[in-house]
Formats: sequence, structure tokens, C-alpha cells
Amino acid sequence: MNTQQRDPLFESLDRLAGMADTHLVGDRMPDIQRRVRVARQRKGAGLVAAAAVLAVGGAGVWQTLPSERTAPPVTNPGTTPWQQITVNAEPEGSDHVRISFTVTGESTAYADMGTGDPVDYAGPRSTDVLVDGKVVAGSDRGAISCEPGGELTPYTMKFYVNEPLVVPVSSPGEHTIVVNAPYCADGDLVESTQTVIVTTEAAGFTTADQLKADIDGDGTDDVVELLYPKDVNVKDQLLRVIWSRDETTTATLPQNWEGYLHDPVDLDSDGDLELIVSAGGGDMAEGWVFLAHPDSLERVKTVDAAGNELPLLSYGEPTAWQTWLGAEGVYSYRLIDPTATQFPAPVEARKWSLAGNTLTQSEKSVTMCVSFPPHGPRMLGPC
Repeated sequence: MNTQQRDPLFESLDRLAGMADTHLVGDRMPDIQRRVRVARQRKGAGLVAAAAVLAVGGAGVWQTLPSERTAPPVTNPGTTPWQQITVNAEPEGSDHVRISFTVTGESTAYADMGTGDPVDYAGPRSTDVLVDGKVVAGSDRGAISCEPGGELTPYTMKFYVNEPLVVPVSSPGEHTIVVNAPYCADGDLVESTQTVIVTTEAAGFTTADQLKADIDGDGTDDVVELLYPKDVNVKDQLLRVIWSRDETTTATLPQNWEGYLHDPVDLDSDGDLELIVSAGGGDMAEGWVFLAHPDSLERVKTVDAAGNELPLLSYGEPTAWQTWLGAEGVYSYRLIDPTATQFPAPVEARKWSLAGNTLTQSEKSVTMCVSFPPHGPRMLGPC
């Protein structure tokens, strides 16, 4: 070891550890072995790795926590464990909230649940972020437990400061953000929670299309609207349901093409109507199907028979596949004779079937006939 590498304090602790190891009876230096083990761990391993990532559920996405950890200056260390959570939550548009938070405090030590050895970590045992009662992010320090006694260690941990957590919300209005971060206080895990309210406001929109239908089967019509933003700098278009019970649910459309609503159809025969939207740009159009839940509008996944993603697309070429969205259901079709001039004309057709939140195209083709203006009313059916 050269002069620059010498650590006099660590070497002194190491010598004390050796003395303690050889005087197991009548130890005149109580607790020195535990303290030296901690010093060795800090010397050799540094800080414990960043918090573990948990899996995402339902609405969202889990993130690695924390994003930053620093120790605050403490001039007069306290004698009682404490913790404070500061939450910064702001609306981002009408349908998202942006969240970051800081946890500051002083906690007692943790121990490895397997070995009982002290763990060089101070801060919350775990964290959970909830938006409107649903867990959207979190972290867990792993198999550690609170160790009784020991000195207080100050900490400040910043979560989602550099990359804020952005969470979708169901509709404009008040949304409750809760951060849970339990911490150690002399052997006990103490609950620590902070709650804030964020209000998102609807942007200015124009109603481009509207229809009424009993979406949820309660015997009363609900209102379905397709909304375009008034501000040219706002790109998102919205699908909105105003339920008969005066509640509102919205979803962002994946494209900002000119669109329109189809009559809702019960594609899976469950008694509830699915919402169908089409939009076009240039020589291409696309359709989307939404499941209408009381608190969300869920866009259905569309896949082929092998499970590969397959959008509901229509192209302008006479040889291309087209998509039929109507009371008969959802079909993909193409002309058997691309040069046909007499309509109704026969087409190769494949039906789509809805199960859960997935719409699957059949691998089997059937022959049907199609007609459309100016050759007659738009239709797809038996020849």
C-alpha cells in the first residue's frame, strides 16, 4: 500500500477488531466487532445498490427507485428517528400527472434477514406511489429488517427528479397522489405517508362527431364523442364517453387523422357495446376498437392468428386488404378480381373475434360480396 492508499482510521479499526477477536471472554470493548464489520463493509463495498425494480400492473409502468441519493448537512444530529416526504405533483395536459418526491429523515440501522449482519443503508424500507388508489410505481430494499438500537443516520433520497414519473389518469378533475415510505425506528418499521391532490383540466376541444347509445346496458343512453383540439399546437384527439350517471371517461386516439364514429357493436356478446373509431389520412385509413369501462376506455389489441400485431388498416390500392367495421362485426377483405367493375363483387374475407382485450383475425378465409358508393349502398355480406 502506498502513502496515498493508506487509511489510518480504517487501519486502527482493523487492529481493534483483531484485539476484539482474541478477547472473546470479558470483552472490554463491547460492540466493537459489529462496528468494525460495518466499517469493513463500507470500505470494501460502498453503498448498497439502487433499489430493486418491481413489475408494473394494469395501468402503468414501474420505475427504478431512487433516482438520486445524497446526505443532507446535519449540524445537530437528533436523538429520535423521523422522516418527511415532500411530493411534487403537477398536471401534464388533461389526462396525465407528473410526479417526483423527496424523502428526508434520520433512521436507525437495518440488518440482513438471512445473516443478521448490519446493512449499510439509511432510508425508507420500501416505497409505493398510488394514483387514485392504484399502485403505479414502487421500490423494495429486499430482505432486510429493522435492527434495534444503533446510531441515527441522516439521509435525503430523491425519486423521479431527473426523469419524472408520468402517469395517465382517466379523466380531467381531481386526482389523489399518495406516497408510502415506511422506515426503521429502533427496531420497528414505522409507516410514513404523504398525500397530495392534483387537478387536471380539460383542454379546449371541438366535438367532431357524436352519437348516443346504451354502452353499459343499464337501459339509459350514454353519449359518445370524438373531440378535436382547438389549439393547433395540441395534437391529441380524444374519445369521450359521458355516462348517463353524469361521469366522464376519456382516451387519447393514437392518430390525429380526420375521424368518425361507427355505431357501437357488441363484438364479444357480453351485453356491453364496444366503441369503434375510424380515421384516415391520404390513401390509408385505420380503425380502433375500445372497451368502455366505468373508469377507463381501453384500446383493444389487434393481432393475426399467430399472435402478431396487425392493425385494422385499409389501403387505396384495389389489390390491398381493406377493413370493414360495422354491425356485422369486424372483417378484413380484398377483391378476388382486382379489376372488377360490377358490384356487389366477391371478396376474400377474414373475420375478427374479440376475447378479453384482444381482437384476433381468423386464419380462415370465406367468400363474401362487397358494394360501396357509387355502385350502391355500402355493404358487406353474403353474395
